[in-house]
Amino acid sequence: MNEIITATQSIPVTAHPFREYDQYKIAVRDEINSASESFVKIGYLLKVARDTDILINSGYSSYLEFAREEFSLDAGTVSRFIKINDKYSVDHNTPELLPEFRGYGRAKLQEMITLPDYLSETFTPELTKSEIQTIKAEYEEEQAVTDLEVMMEEGARDHETNIRRFIYKLFHDKADLFKRVYEAVRKNRSAGGKSDRVVIIDELLPGEIQLYIARPEGLGRMQLKLEEDMDGAELLNIRSGEKEIISNDDLISAVLFQINSGLINHEDYTLGYSRRYKEPFPEEKPEKEEVAPVQPKEKKSHVTVAKPKPKDKPIEKPKPEPKPEPREEVKPESKEEPKPEEPHISSVEKATSEEKTLLDAQLKAADDDGINTLMNKRLKQLNDCIHRIMTKRFSKIAVFEALDSTRELVKILEEVERRKAG
Repeated sequence: MNEIITATQSIPVTAHPFREYDQYKIAVRDEINSASESFVKIGYLLKVARDTDILINSGYSSYLEFAREEFSLDAGTVSRFIKINDKYSVDHNTPELLPEFRGYGRAKLQEMITLPDYLSETFTPELTKSEIQTIKAEYEEEQAVTDLEVMMEEGARDHETNIRRFIYKLFHDKADLFKRVYEAVRKNRSAGGKSDRVVIIDELLPGEIQLYIARPEGLGRMQLKLEEDMDGAELLNIRSGEKEIISNDDLISAVLFQINSGLINHEDYTLGYSRRYKEPFPEEKPEKEEVAPVQPKEKKSHVTVAKPKPKDKPIEKPKPEPKPEPREEVKPESKEEPKPEEPHISSVEKATSEEKTLLDAQLKAADDDGINTLMNKRLKQLNDCIHRIMTKRFSKIAVFEALDSTRELVKILEEVERRKAG
């Protein structure tokens, strides 16, 4: 009786057929590949039940009923199996898994189903499910931003190439990465060691693959892919799918463009950051000296996402708009507006005229934050109009409203430029 083992106890594996780690790793990979192929085959077999008359004498009225009664597969699970086959099988309708997706496993393939091919093609089996979910969340967040909003953003205009704009934003939002690269180059130069190129690549690519995501203003989210056997890097626009092949020379040049001025002036990383970005280096959390030396080295993530610091985020709770001045006091200043008494002016045009007068008053009374609030409000109105035009029956009123909102945005931008010039 003493040999009875309770359910909560674990039984250690004391014997196995593996002579070395590499052999064991290959065995695990083969099983994962086999499992992925099984998911694709199951999806294909469910398609057979859906698309042919194989169930005609089975007594089942549909493939969903067959899957539920015979194998306890609900409709959602059946749909996922079929989607996996649609996307990851050879010719998208066979029982054979595409070679490039071997080694992922069902969980990761399932996360990738809703991603566009141009994004999932940048993945490798080394990525974890959590890392894929992180990239997926970035993609979905970017899709919620309209093209018009991206066009209205002011980018870093002194960076003439996309890779320079990307590295500028990446180092700004991931100050710890700026510090790591900056200090590695500084110490290497002091020691007269390797070339800058080798040091920078070593820092940016600590493993076999590394994906960096940042959002340069005016471009939208972009992903930089570095891989061990890759000659250079790939810069992918997550919004549009446009891809650039970046040479090692251009990558190194973009990095040095951000850090060289501080290094040349023999400044530490905090001063180098301040020199480049005209703001203090973010406050660092103190390390626990008594713990750090004995802790195992933390596994580095394959995915690095640069998130803006709180002050760079859009204002979530904008200040209330200033109250418009009394209309009788504003009307005399709007001399160019058409007279509302003229008979050929419609009621819609009258309302537009009054709105323009109101906007003039708001612009006159608003501070910089108030101007931003007005701009965001007009952008939302314009997006709503475009949505109504595109998704519903064509509306002439919505078109006129969109034109009015556009004119008001131009007026707001002119006020912004006037204040900058003044």
